[in-house]
Amino acid sequence: GNPGRRPRPTAPGLSAGCEILVFDAESDSDLRAAGAALESRDLLGMTAGSAGFAAVLPELLKLPGSRSGLSRPEEPALILNGSVNRTSLEQVRRAEETGIGTWTLAPEMILASGPENRDRLRTLASELAGEAARGRSVILRSLEARENLDDFLAEYCQNQDIKDICRLVSRNLGIIASRILEAAPFRALAVFGGDTLIGVLEALRATGIRPLDELSPGLVVSRMAGTAHDLPLISKAGGFGDENVILRIISYLRGEVK
Repeated sequence: GNPGRRPRPTAPGLSAGCEILVFDAESDSDLRAAGAALESRDLLGMTAGSAGFAAVLPELLKLPGSRSGLSRPEEPALILNGSVNRTSLEQVRRAEETGIGTWTLAPEMILASGPENRDRLRTLASELAGEAARGRSVILRSLEARENLDDFLAEYCQNQDIKDICRLVSRNLGIIASRILEAAPFRALAVFGGDTLIGVLEALRATGIRPLDELSPGLVVSRMAGTAHDLPLISKAGGFGDENVILRIISYLRGEVK
């Protein structure tokens, strides 16, 4: 065996009278062994741990599994990337190379805080409505490449607190998305970036989201609550997924995968 590998936790190894138990795991099998050890001693009443450990709990707790009644999401989708993470930017670039229509928002639109955006937004919404009417999914991004970020901040955000800028950008991206959805017949919404997702949910006046399915780790299909836009929502953090994640979303919407 491997002399450097720690022994897996087993039920007999749990010391009697311990109030706090800490397990070190190097693999999914270690997590399952730790969970089984706790379950055998009826010690699952109060646990904390990683997402990997949470994944083994339903089976240990014998929770019933079910699928929600959300109908299969379909194209066309509005895919909004507000993340400046290199991973998300590369995912958009890869999808653009395959021919998926991609629009980059003007900095003035992202940073505007007044009515000066109306004409630009009306024109953009009209363009995307035409794409959606033809059944085409589109990508809307806030930045084309990470290398553009410093230039963007230097030109448009001088002497401003970066946190205030992030809040403004997230809010405006949410407003832009909501206006587009009012004008364009998209049948699904995908959002990359946590701050962007918050801005979108606030603009759509959603009261929450209910996760329904996972296309791949961190790529979640949900239903929004409290909003008039009854669209399936596909979301992920900016740094999640490989370069083909958008292509996987499109294949899912077309019924070609799971």
